[in-house]
Amino acid sequence: RYQPSLHKLPFHRAAKQCVKIRDIINISEFVRDLYREHRIRVFPRNGFLLGIVRHGGYLPVEAVDADLGVVYEDLASLSLTGRFLTAGDFRIRVDKTEGYWINWNGLEPASQQPYPFFGAMFMRGGERMHAYAVYPYRDTGGYIYPRLDKAGFNHGVHIRDALRYNEEGGDYRMVDTDERMNEGNIEDGKQLANFFATDFSCMEEVQFYFTTIFIPCDYDAILTSHYGENWRRIERRGQRGGPKHPSRPLNEEENAEILEGGPRPICAE
Repeated sequence: RYQPSLHKLPFHRAAKQCVKIRDIINISEFVRDLYREHRIRVFPRNGFLLGIVRHGGYLPVEAVDADLGVVYEDLASLSLTGRFLTAGDFRIRVDKTEGYWINWNGLEPASQQPYPFFGAMFMRGGERMHAYAVYPYRDTGGYIYPRLDKAGFNHGVHIRDALRYNEEGGDYRMVDTDERMNEGNIEDGKQLANFFATDFSCMEEVQFYFTTIFIPCDYDAILTSHYGENWRRIERRGQRGGPKHPSRPLNEEENAEILEGGPRPICAE
C-alpha cells in the first residue's frame, strides 16, 4: 500500500506558479464524496496521478492540470435524463466523443458501435470538474483509456513519446486490432489507447498536499502503461514544457533536486 510521508513529500508556498488552497480542497472533496457516497470512481489520471504518487501533489515541472478519469460502468448504471445524470447533490452532464481527436473515434473496439458517452462534467453548487471515461476492454478484465491528441497541437509529440514508452514497458495499443502500437501500425484515424491491467475494484486514500485523495490501488500498472517502467524518473517536455516538445529524462542530479522540492507549491494567501 502506498503511504507517502510529509517528510518525504514536502510542500511549500509561493506567490506565482502555485496551486490555490480552495482548488486542492474542492477536488479532494469531489473525488471522495463521489466514491464514498455514490460509488462513482472518479480518479486522478495521467500527469495528475503521476504528480500525486511521485510528489504528493501537482507535478512541479508542468502546468497545473487536474486530469481525471471515471469508470464507464459507474455512470452507465445511472438514469439519464436528456444529457444529465444525478447522484445525490451531484448533477452530471455526459458528452459524446468530439470529432477532432486524431486517434479516437468513440467506437467500442470489438463491436465498432458508438459509446453512449465519453466525457462527464460533475457539478455541485458552484463547483465543477470534468473527467474522461475509461472503458472495459474486450475480455481482458482490464480497461482502456483513449489517446487524446489533436492535429497541429500535441499529436506528433505524443506519438513519439508513446513509441518510446512502449519500448520501456508501456502499453499503448491499436485497440481495434488489439495490437501493441509500433512504428509499423500507427495510423491517423485508427483508435489508440492505453491498456490498464486493472479492474479498478480497489481505491486507496493517499496524501495530497495537506489533505488526501482517492487513487486506484493499481496505480503502478496504470503509470507503467502510460509512461513505461521508468515512470519514477522525472521528465521534462523541452525547455519550456508544453505539448510541442518530446519528453526528455533529467539527469540524476536534476532528478534528485526536483524530488526533494516536493510538488508545485501552494499559493501564499
